[in-house]
Amino acid sequence: MLLLRRSGRAFWCGIFFSLLGASCAIADEFPFTLQLYSIKVNGQDMGMGTILYSQSAGYFARAEVLEQWGLNPVDSTPVKSMNVDYYPLSFAQGYRFKLDEANQELALEFDPAAFKPNIFASQQERTVSSLQETGGFLNYDFYGTNNRSSNLNQTQINGQFELGLFNRWGAGLSNFVGQNLYSNLNQVNLSPRLIRLETNWTRDFSEERRSLVLGDANGRSSIWGRPVKFAGIQFGTNFATQPGFVTIPLPAFTGEAALPSMAEVYINGNRQMSQAITPGPFQINNFPVITGSGEAKIVVKDMLGKEQVITQPFYLTPNLLRPGVEDYTVELGLIRNNFGLENANYGRPMLVGTQRRGLSDKLTTEWRLEVLPDQKTAGLAATYIPPVSLALTAAAAVSNSQIGNGNYFLLGVDHQAFGGINFGVRAQSASNHFTQLGLSVPGQMQRLTANMGFYTGLGSFGISYTYQKTGVLPIGEYITTSYSKSIGGKASVSLSLFSALSGPANQMVSLFLAYPLDNGIFASTNFISQQGAQNTTVQMQKSAPFGAGIGFRALAGGGQVEREEAGITLQTDYGSYIFDVGRMGRLNSYRFTANGSVTFLQGNVLMSRRSYDSFVLAQVPGFANVPVYLNGQLAAHTDRDGNAILPGLPSYQKSRITIDTKDLPIEAQIETSEAYATPHYRSGVSLKFSVQLSIGALVRFVAENGQPLPNGTVITIEGSTDEFQVALLGEAYLTGLAKKSRIKASWNNQQCDLEINLPENPGPLPHIGPLLCKGIQP
Repeated sequence: MLLLRRSGRAFWCGIFFSLLGASCAIADEFPFTLQLYSIKVNGQDMGMGTILYSQSAGYFARAEVLEQWGLNPVDSTPVKSMNVDYYPLSFAQGYRFKLDEANQELALEFDPAAFKPNIFASQQERTVSSLQETGGFLNYDFYGTNNRSSNLNQTQINGQFELGLFNRWGAGLSNFVGQNLYSNLNQVNLSPRLIRLETNWTRDFSEERRSLVLGDANGRSSIWGRPVKFAGIQFGTNFATQPGFVTIPLPAFTGEAALPSMAEVYINGNRQMSQAITPGPFQINNFPVITGSGEAKIVVKDMLGKEQVITQPFYLTPNLLRPGVEDYTVELGLIRNNFGLENANYGRPMLVGTQRRGLSDKLTTEWRLEVLPDQKTAGLAATYIPPVSLALTAAAAVSNSQIGNGNYFLLGVDHQAFGGINFGVRAQSASNHFTQLGLSVPGQMQRLTANMGFYTGLGSFGISYTYQKTGVLPIGEYITTSYSKSIGGKASVSLSLFSALSGPANQMVSLFLAYPLDNGIFASTNFISQQGAQNTTVQMQKSAPFGAGIGFRALAGGGQVEREEAGITLQTDYGSYIFDVGRMGRLNSYRFTANGSVTFLQGNVLMSRRSYDSFVLAQVPGFANVPVYLNGQLAAHTDRDGNAILPGLPSYQKSRITIDTKDLPIEAQIETSEAYATPHYRSGVSLKFSVQLSIGALVRFVAENGQPLPNGTVITIEGSTDEFQVALLGEAYLTGLAKKSRIKASWNNQQCDLEINLPENPGPLPHIGPLLCKGIQP
């Protein structure tokens, strides 16, 4: 026990002036001792700790210990022990203590306000992508049709192709459409054609959530702006590169806990998560919520069973950004014309800038500028959440072009409620000379849309209304009502009524009934009545599984047009194939679809199902037909070389790849049966599962004189540190053997080298030998 002397008068001087925010020197001596206790803070076990004690002044602790306990810094003059500062606990709010000298336990208690706030913020999980590799792929889709009747026999094959390359600099894509690859129609305009759709290179900067696109790109839309296809440069925000990044403002709950507690979070009455809370103030805003309005409730129960309930309504919309979050795009290039009809028809140059920024939890603003040689358009927009559960959207834009100046206005209000009434109204107006990107013909426009929906125990009801007047075109005015309800927890029925309130009479009634059957089979019936014509169809289908498997569908229709259709889908590890036959009136049709992918990665050229996003090359070298699972679903089987392509991995999202050890031979040894991949955009990742055969065999050894090797002869296998000893009759049980293994036998300073070749099918316990060991004489 260490004893330190200080001046009592100086000490109380320090305490007094610390209360006044001042300080004084401690020059005289006063007794302090260092004590070792088992410490509890507000019921939390903090383990063994050393604190400073004075009979007159109480307990003192180091700053790092206070930090460990979660206490706010103590604003007072410290005392020193062995040149270490100790701060008085009595300055912490609500300080109380209880000492159990027999057990050397010190229980400390403080008010919740004495602790630092515990903030459980939304998890801004950063995605760490897998190492970017070099490779490529070729996706293909072929569509073949044959239509036949008494005087008709038409056959045509079309295709679509996508070539992709990727490396550490990004990913490049080029898409093509092959028209009339084969046709028996003797028409000039049906000659074979290959039309380029898009060619670009994308470089993602995932840490900054930014992307750069060079080449063909799809323009960015905004509240009032329209997207267009163009070729050039596009740079801006891409939140998809960090899926864990939360963009919308989340509501926060605040409270205090005097003891260790557990918080249960309920959203609209459904339990969502639990959160352990240490003593002190807390703030929780990391719980999952749904967009729209609702109610969140947190039940906080401490270690003594005492509960406090915090309830808070919320309203969230995906159109809001968190304060300080920015979403922008800059686009420079040439507008694409006749997309899908011509290879490279580019027109006017354009420069477009768009930016959204969250100013507060309730307000997000936006601006957009479009500059072309003969027209300029600029506008502002905002989304605001007022104190009531609504989302207000407003936008205004002006344009200048050769035909004059124009303006555009938008005003919208939305309300989304969980299990309540939802409604939305949006009004748009544009003057006669207003022009913008994506607007083919400028002209005066007024458009009003309104919708409302609500849910009751009888089902869900909805109604929508649209009014539109564009230029010299006739006014369009429509109303649609809908109703839907679940039946028996499985089946569902929906009814829709459409009516045109202006122009030619046009009414349509649709009734849809869906019901699941056993074994993943889904049945549905659809009835449509329009302008006095009625048609009814009955369909039964089963979707193909995630991996290899079979799906089918059958359809029969009656009414004004009678038709029958049937089809089967065959999905393999190397492609997907669909065969359809149908009849409509007197016309019979036959359709065939084949799609898949040829991938290039790690020096391998492999076939697989079509890759719409990213993919993984799973390798189990030397083991064929091993099932490989993607996030728990069977995705593919390894080929004869142990390779399997798993398509369909989402970019920048962590996916779990596993193999089941029971699918491997009993002699196989594997380091791990699972791995994780987070691929880049439209790229491939290779994962190798290290598996080795470890076969055990009973091997009999004989010396040159034909006698068994002596007991105790040591056998080692090349590449292994394990040692085995020969027993009776010159036999030794060896494990870790491969199909071909080099071994060494050692006895009494003598040795020999041998090679063991296992049979093709060794069985569970093969017997090998006798093997002649030249070099050992018993």
